[in-house]
Amino acid sequence: MIDFEEYREEMVADIQETVTRANCQPVIFAGTGLSIRYFGAPSWDGLLETALL
Repeated sequence: MIDFEEYREEMVADIQETVTRANCQPVIFAGTGLSIRYFGAPSWDGLLETALL
């Protein structure tokens, strides 16, 4: 079984290779859970309720 540090090193190398081959910067997508939890943003349902008022 691979230990975490070895797994992490392999994933970092894979990401670096992919970004280099694509010749672009990665885009980080943060789902609604992050914005709801840390920034007090509404859920999709709450957003739609606000928009429909």
